[in-house]
Amino acid sequence: MRLNLWRINLSNSDALTPKDTCSICDSDYDEECGGVQGYFGIIPITFCEWCYSSIIDMAKYHMGLTEEEEE
Repeated sequence: MRLNLWRINLSNSDALTPKDTCSICDSDYDEECGGVQGYFGIIPITFCEWCYSSIIDMAKYHMGLTEEEEE
């Protein structure tokens, strides 16, 4: 399992801008396909559509949600 660890240099404004590749798998970011960009606190994150979908599915599983409860 590979973890992405960042060292943020706050003097560099680019360090606080989300990148154009996924923070998990490093694939290309495409908003039209369902990718998302945002922040965890001040840390910029980007998720491709596959990683974002997997994160949502995992959260639903751990919260005990079923498809019927989502509607």
